[in-house]
Amino acid sequence: MTTDEGDKKAEAEREALQHAWNWFAMHAGQRMQVISYFLVSFALVIAGYGTSMQADNHVVAVGIAVTGAVITLSFLLLESRTRELVQAVEPALATLEERLGVRASLPDINIVKGVDKPRQRFRKYSFVIRALMWAATVLLLIAAAAAWIDASNASDQMNGPPSHHPGHSHSR
Repeated sequence: MTTDEGDKKAEAEREALQHAWNWFAMHAGQRMQVISYFLVSFALVIAGYGTSMQADNHVVAVGIAVTGAVITLSFLLLESRTRELVQAVEPALATLEERLGVRASLPDINIVKGVDKPRQRFRKYSFVIRALMWAATVLLLIAAAAAWIDASNASDQMNGPPSHHPGHSHSR
């Protein structure tokens, strides 16, 4: 390989590494935005639910909680897709980092391989994010059930017990 060919290959690898890091950074950023938007929407849903319950609008509270659960599941799907997009570039990054480490005599530059397997599963972003979203979904469904029960109890109290009119006998 001539010096010119070596320079072209090194330049192509630098461009590939830059492209891979840009891809990774963009989709990792999107992933964090999805989480941020989820937390904001969850807070709004909880505020709407709480306000509805305080105003004894139990049916509205049920609707808000169920809608919140659907929104949470939608965010879970979005997070899953952004995770796939982040992971799609990791093999290329690992290869390029390995080559860079050899050329620069810096084996520790291979960051992707170094952090690929966390020591504890519950420390992975995907585990924490999914656990958070599933917990939110379950919480919202429990909240919907509680509001439904409150709505049923309120309806029973409004109807009251059957009335007995004086002078009318119900027994024969």
